[in-house]
Amino acid sequence: MKTKISIVIRCLNENNNLKILIPLLQEQTLKNYEIIFVDSGSTDGTLETIKNFINISSNVQLTHIKKEEFTFGRSLNIGFSKALGEIVISLSAHCFPTSEEWLKNIIQPFSNSNIGIVFGKQSPHENTRFSEASVQKKWFAGESMVREDIFLNNGNAAYRKSLWEEIKFDETLTGLEDINFGLYAKSKGWGLYYSNESDVQHLHNENYKTIRNRYRREAEALKIIFDKFKIYSSKYNLKFYNLTLIA
Repeated sequence: MKTKISIVIRCLNENNNLKILIPLLQEQTLKNYEIIFVDSGSTDGTLETIKNFINISSNVQLTHIKKEEFTFGRSLNIGFSKALGEIVISLSAHCFPTSEEWLKNIIQPFSNSNIGIVFGKQSPHENTRFSEASVQKKWFAGESMVREDIFLNNGNAAYRKSLWEEIKFDETLTGLEDINFGLYAKSKGWGLYYSNESDVQHLHNENYKTIRNRYRREAEALKIIFDKFKIYSSKYNLKFYNLTLIA
């Protein structure tokens, strides 16, 4: 597939992680891609690291969103709006590809014209807390396949830009903008594919207060999404299960 690819990476004080991630992206066998960083107020050297990367690469750009205006959906919409690729990937700054073939593998399923979204495997990083590592092992497992349920995660996911232009991410949700997007995509007949081969190590080493706050935000979002689902499930015979709360 010769389609140009865009990779959107949201950042807030991710300097140490970017120093790991950027070399891994440079090592990918597939080279026809651009990277768009969306920063929401970093103060730890993240901006300097990105600017140094821009100085040595013509396919990298940096854009900003004010911290007080940040939502997960809004920051992604900003990044996707600047993307030139036909396929746009949402990759967390703390998700590290485990293979030089990661990029090639995550876009390969789009050779099927019915596939609108692909999400990749997330393996726990060695420094990820045990509780969250257990969740990752449970939900990101099994063979590559078209998924019948509505589950994906924007830590490592790819979208047809034409589909995003039609749906866009909900900027009002406090989390789970990916699940909400998947719900609408499935209701319109698009296929959702899980790629076991496009694996990343997802580093989560947050304190318990931060984790608790994240789960609260996503529970609030889930209630809103579930109310929408009750309408769509009966109309389109959608399955809505296998949800987990991983940012």
